[in-house]
Amino acid sequence: MRLNGRMSTNGLVNVTFSARPVLVWLALALGFATSLSARASLDVLYINRCSAGCTLNPGADNAINRTTSLISHQVTMPAFPHGDATFNATVACVRALLEPYAVNIVTADPGPVARREVILSGSSTTIGLPSLIYKDAPWANGTPIDNALSFAFAAEIGNDVEKLCWYTAQDLGTLYGLDFEYYCPDLMSTLSGCGAKTFSSVDAQCGTVNPRTCNVSGFPATQNSAGKLSVTPGLRVATEYPLNASITGNWFDPTAGQSGHGMQFEILPNNGILAIWFVFTPDGKGQNWLYSQGAYVSGKNTVTLPTYLSQGAKFPPSFNSVDVVVKTWGTMTFTFDDCNHGHASWTSVFPGYPSAGSFPIQRITMPAGLSCQ
Repeated sequence: MRLNGRMSTNGLVNVTFSARPVLVWLALALGFATSLSARASLDVLYINRCSAGCTLNPGADNAINRTTSLISHQVTMPAFPHGDATFNATVACVRALLEPYAVNIVTADPGPVARREVILSGSSTTIGLPSLIYKDAPWANGTPIDNALSFAFAAEIGNDVEKLCWYTAQDLGTLYGLDFEYYCPDLMSTLSGCGAKTFSSVDAQCGTVNPRTCNVSGFPATQNSAGKLSVTPGLRVATEYPLNASITGNWFDPTAGQSGHGMQFEILPNNGILAIWFVFTPDGKGQNWLYSQGAYVSGKNTVTLPTYLSQGAKFPPSFNSVDVVVKTWGTMTFTFDDCNHGHASWTSVFPGYPSAGSFPIQRITMPAGLSCQ
């Protein structure tokens, strides 16, 4: 069966039933290949904000082919309605919830790659459901479904990062075969009023407004959502690579469609680190170099640096150093999983830029004489 969730003004979910469950940068820009491959062991989870609209067709569940069993006619989902800051904060929240698991969460189209995809936009009425339904996902009686689409209806949920995050994560849980759970602190629960939610390591009964036996492969009577996810997709291998001279080099974002901007790192004496992000302006009218410099702590694999943007000067011979205006842009945080892979995130206070965001980074060059330690 399918569970169609509806939230009342008191925050509790009332449930109705129907027929299905609801639940460098330069090298890549020029087309050169890198010998460093992405870690194929990670499942791809795509949070799609449908920036230019998402046209979907009825059919067997196939995210690559843009077909889904959840609709009976072609639909076009509109763009995410709540702005960059809310979207980026929602993605950061989902990443934090799924950090223990072997998944790679992306926000750009990964191309012809099997993935679990959440369409984070629109309303339930767009796909022919009643209003005030917040999420919808295919269900295979507890068996994980790969390469499938699901919906978290952002217009119905509202401009609320916590709820957008929870319903997105719950959609992904459904695609991994998790049933609704009658345990309020769990993300698979429709109950509310118990504070922050997570995928919990508790053997709980399933159900929405009333407890019932679970319908989940491997947990016939009760469900342990963290335990289920530790099997599929499995736990992420915890790795940390302390900052050292071998970080020096050029790095890029390996996400499909993102090559063409990237980082240059240089490890300096006395635990100093310099990072320059070669990127572009939000309006697409020019290039930007975002400059970060500071100190890191020996033995740590992460560092947060103040970040600056220089403006005002012109191209030589018209350049004059007195024209340069250095402004505080925000902060950059870099975390390294190993010698060749890591993550970058930012917070920005500069007008016109998204207030926060993150992306994976992967090395493309290493200076002569250096090697991984």
